[in-house]
Amino acid sequence: MTGKFDQLPQDPGRTILSQREARLGDIEALHQHWSWDGITAESLVFRSEDVAHLADEEIARRLASHPAYRPGSEVSPTRLDSGYTFANFNARCDG
Repeated sequence: MTGKFDQLPQDPGRTILSQREARLGDIEALHQHWSWDGITAESLVFRSEDVAHLADEEIARRLASHPAYRPGSEVSPTRLDSGYTFANFNARCDG
């Protein structure tokens, strides 16, 4: 996976608490735990080309079987022009 996420855009308001290589089935991903403006959440980040064949609903369905996913958590995939897709989940307000 080396290099696959080297060009990942950084949001200046978001603090990455931890990140590690991950997989969603046979798809390589980067698992991030982050905080932003009083919200803590997690994301699986994919190269958009690796999930282009999947609808957002299918990404959400598959993510529901990931070990880090908390049942009932909303999953919100976002496909960015930068070539990455973020599937955010396990969001909670820290305030």
